[in-house]
Amino acid sequence: MVPFALLFDIDGVVLDNNDIHEEAWLEYAARLGKNLTAEEFYQFIGGTNEDILEKLFPGIMTLDEKLNHGELKEALYRDMFLPHFEIARGLRPLLENAKASGAGTALASNGPVSNVAFAMEKGNLFPLIDMAVSAYQVGKPKPAPDVYFKAMELIGATPETSIIFEDSKTGLQAAQQTGCIVVGITTTLSKAEMDGRADYAIDSFEEIDIAWVQRVLLSGKSKPLAW
Repeated sequence: MVPFALLFDIDGVVLDNNDIHEEAWLEYAARLGKNLTAEEFYQFIGGTNEDILEKLFPGIMTLDEKLNHGELKEALYRDMFLPHFEIARGLRPLLENAKASGAGTALASNGPVSNVAFAMEKGNLFPLIDMAVSAYQVGKPKPAPDVYFKAMELIGATPETSIIFEDSKTGLQAAQQTGCIVVGITTTLSKAEMDGRADYAIDSFEEIDIAWVQRVLLSGKSKPLAW
C-alpha cells in the first residue's frame, strides 16, 4: 500500500482544455447538422461522449454510431489542442514532490482511452503517474465512482489516504462517493459553486504543495459534504 495518493481527472484538471473541447464539440456538432451553443456545452462538461450525443440527438444513434462519432470528435479535439498543449500550471512540481514522498498517483477520466494516452504521452507524465484509467475500462462512467475505485485499487491506495482533484459537477459527484478528500479546481465551476461539492477549492495547483497535501490528509474532511 502507498502511504498516500493523489488522483486526478484529466480534462479541466491535468489539462486546462475545456475551451478546446468546447470548440471541438461546437464544430463537430455543426458537421452533424446541430447548432450547439456554448451555454449548452457547459451543461455537458464531465459527461461521456455517448451521453452528450444522446442529448444532442435523442433516440437517433446506435451505441456503435455514438462511439464512432465520439472518437472522431476526440481526434478533432487532439488536433486542435496539440499546438497549445501544456499541463496545468503548478502540477508538475506537485507530482515530482509527491513521487519523492512515496505517494501513489493516478489519472481517472471519463474520456476515452485515446485521450488518456494523449495526455500521458504529450505531457511526459509516465515518470510521474503510476496508473491512468479511462471510464471506458470500468463498469460505469462518472458520476459513478467506479473509475476512481479502480485507480485506487491499481496503485494500492485507500479512500482514507487519498485526495481527488476534480472540476465538473459530474466528476465531483463521483469523487464525493469514494469517501476521499475532494479538491475542486475552478476551471469549470466557481468556488461558490463548489460549496457542498468539494472539501477544498483552488484556482491553480500553484496554490498548493506537498506539505499542504499532507496537512489536509492529516486533518481529514474540512466539512460535511452534501450534494
